[in-house]
Amino acid sequence: YVPRFLATLHIVKNPKKFGMNLPEPYAKPIAYETVKTNKSMKLFDIACQMGISTDTLVMLNPELRHQITPDRPYDLKIPQGQGQQYALVADQIKESRPPAPPERERKTKVVKYKVKSGDTAASISKKFGTSPKSLLAANGLKSEGQVTEGKILKIPVKQPQKGTQVASGKKGKSKKSAAAEPAVIKYTVKKGETLTQIAKRHNTTTTEIKKMNHLSGGQLKSGQVLKIRNPNAEAGG
Repeated sequence: YVPRFLATLHIVKNPKKFGMNLPEPYAKPIAYETVKTNKSMKLFDIACQMGISTDTLVMLNPELRHQITPDRPYDLKIPQGQGQQYALVADQIKESRPPAPPERERKTKVVKYKVKSGDTAASISKKFGTSPKSLLAANGLKSEGQVTEGKILKIPVKQPQKGTQVASGKKGKSKKSAAAEPAVIKYTVKKGETLTQIAKRHNTTTTEIKKMNHLSGGQLKSGQVLKIRNPNAEAGG
């Protein structure tokens, strides 16, 4: 450790010789004043509109980790004497959305789902916003062929944002959600559409659509109204 320590001292004493620019150890504090903000704005955008350095705003407001003001009243520190300039350009500074939380910070929930006729690992994964690989791993399955009708699967899903609903294999768990989607939707056939196209678009099968609408053949008419199982509705068991 001693040689490393001595080498560090040597670099600190001669930083420019080694291509390093170290900050002044006793730099004079920046004089500042505060202004009230009430919307999310990037420090970069504020600095550009005010004609000052972004680095200065960052140093004065180290608590803003993402360099964005919060969407609530906040005392922003700016260089002293710049308050009037900020007041002149405040309305011109565009509002910015705060960064989304990292994926790893979003909690994962496990729901149960009973495989129906026509279901595949891919279609089930798509319905629950996960991947076939995660689905198989969560259930100790080696291949998608092991996803068979009647099997109960454990499905890892990311917790939804407030006001949204995750499909669940158990009934009666979403009574709190007043905006639960219907299990069956009505779809009006457009000119030139085929049964296969409609089935693919709604993540179902032609057989399922025929059964629900008592169709014997595959011919459709423009304007015809079909009943289709809603893939976004709560999954039943």
